[in-house]
Amino acid sequence: MTTRAYLLRGERVELVCRFVLPSKPRPLPPCPPWLTWAAPPPGAPRNAAVAYADGRIVVRPFRGLRRHT
Repeated sequence: MTTRAYLLRGERVELVCRFVLPSKPRPLPPCPPWLTWAAPPPGAPRNAAVAYADGRIVVRPFRGLRRHT
């Protein structure tokens, strides 16, 4: 799996896993075994697990992440 780099308030973070509802053409992406998602209520923000440069992993809303080239 290729990690994607994003900017969060000017700091580079890598996307570990993001919540998506599974479907036949789009199965669940690979995630660490300790991370289990519960289905969010309709209209809830999409969440993502992001890894900071210092090694900590945080689950936060996907909103606010900007793609880093």
